[in-house]
Formats: sequence, structure tokens, C-alpha cells
Amino acid sequence: TYTLVHPASIWYIFWFVMGAYALYQIGNDLEWEIGRTRFLILYSASAAYGALLHGLYQYVGHSAVPAVTFLGPVFAVVTYYAWL
Repeated sequence: TYTLVHPASIWYIFWFVMGAYALYQIGNDLEWEIGRTRFLILYSASAAYGALLHGLYQYVGHSAVPAVTFLGPVFAVVTYYAWL
């Protein structure tokens, strides 16, 4: 559920819609290309990596910046698709 927690702001809604559209368009093609299991591993691993980095950033930086958690896996999917 980490990727479903988001800050409530008008700017984030714009980025969420753009990310969801990119994930819908590119994610379907990528899932068909690499398979369902590898896609799930890619998405889950990038979400865990984003959570780890954000937690480390908050711990080291002593800040309480809200995480934009949905965009980390979306960027990973888009990047992987671009590499193919």
C-alpha cells in the first residue's frame, strides 16, 4: 500500500493523472513484452527501492517531506520500456 499513499495537493493530482496514463499506456505493452511475473517484480522492486530511499532521505535529512510514492515505479516502468 506504500504506492497508494499520496499528499493531497492540486499539483500532485496532475502528476498522478499523467503517471497513471503513462503506466496504463506503456505498462500494458511492457507487461505483454516481458511477462506478468517480471513486470510485477519490476514494479514491486522499484516501489520498495523508492520507499527505502525516501525513508533514508527523511532519516538523514531530518525532514518531513511527503513522499510522491506512485511516481517511482512509474518512472522505472517507463525507463525499462525505453531501454527495450
